[in-house]
Amino acid sequence: MPCVDEAWVRRESGEIAALLVAARHEHEGLSQARLARLMGVSANTVCSLEKGWGRDGPTLVHLTSWARLVGFRMVVVDVHAGWLSVPLVRKAGEGRDALEVRRLLVTLRGVREGGRPRRTQAEVARRAGVSKSSIRHWECLVGEPRAVGFMRWVLALGCAVELRPWQGSESVT
Repeated sequence: MPCVDEAWVRRESGEIAALLVAARHEHEGLSQARLARLMGVSANTVCSLEKGWGRDGPTLVHLTSWARLVGFRMVVVDVHAGWLSVPLVRKAGEGRDALEVRRLLVTLRGVREGGRPRRTQAEVARRAGVSKSSIRHWECLVGEPRAVGFMRWVLALGCAVELRPWQGSESVT
């Protein structure tokens, strides 16, 4: 039985989506159609994302792209330690959004491995309500979780996700 509070996952997911929708509206000229073109998805996909995430939500790369394009960066926050991030160097051919996804996944692996007490993949998987192989794959960067799986993983580690203003010229102005 997972230890994740499903209501918390839905609430946090809804708050992130609402903040991203509000941020898009603040950007003059950033229609759903333009955002879709910039993200490389259909306008219907952006419309669906803005209405609600459904059962599993968007891919993590779509979520990080959406956040970046409206001026935000997703960060993992530990209630005791504050903002958590692992500095990474962009790999050859790696896009900004893929780098952001890798930063989030490596950060969560670091939280699990460096926590006191240290948690096993099996324990985190049980708490998150996902398989151990999912945690193993995500930590080894073999695939990525959908947004809801990511939020469950974050909660299972006792962390939260926040949107912070993007520092740099990566967002649409």
